[in-house]
Amino acid sequence: DSESWTQVIVEEMKQMWIFNAWESIDKKDIPNDEKVIGSRWGFIIKSNGRYKARFCIKGCQQIKCIHFEETFASASRIEILRLAISIVSEMKLTLYQCGVTAAFLQVNILRKIFGKICTADGIIYVVFNKSVYGLKQSPMNWNKEISATLTEFGFT
Repeated sequence: DSESWTQVIVEEMKQMWIFNAWESIDKKDIPNDEKVIGSRWGFIIKSNGRYKARFCIKGCQQIKCIHFEETFASASRIEILRLAISIVSEMKLTLYQCGVTAAFLQVNILRKIFGKICTADGIIYVVFNKSVYGLKQSPMNWNKEISATLTEFGFT
């Protein structure tokens, strides 16, 4: 089991590195009036037996109007989904679904957020560059990014 967990942690860290999720800094480089947000790991074994590890920021430590202005999580009503599936079925179309790997990590954040990451060797202080999982504004940032990209491709 430990090999499986180590593998998924390494995969998650690789994604963080690929997307330049943060930059390491010295603790003295953090302004005195800035709150340093903690982090944690979430672990789960999916129903298909797949191991999943997710690095998350403790968003509950964020302060409104300092770390973020607003939050947003898009949601669709089940009736809309049923209508779309009915139309696809009636018109004998093909319906596709896709997942975006490391979705939040592909979106820049608008404000500097300082964090700390606990490792076996001690605490690393960082400034985040991307909408890391757990930040209150990450879903809103992702929604703005995907909406702009889809509009650019002609979807409305």
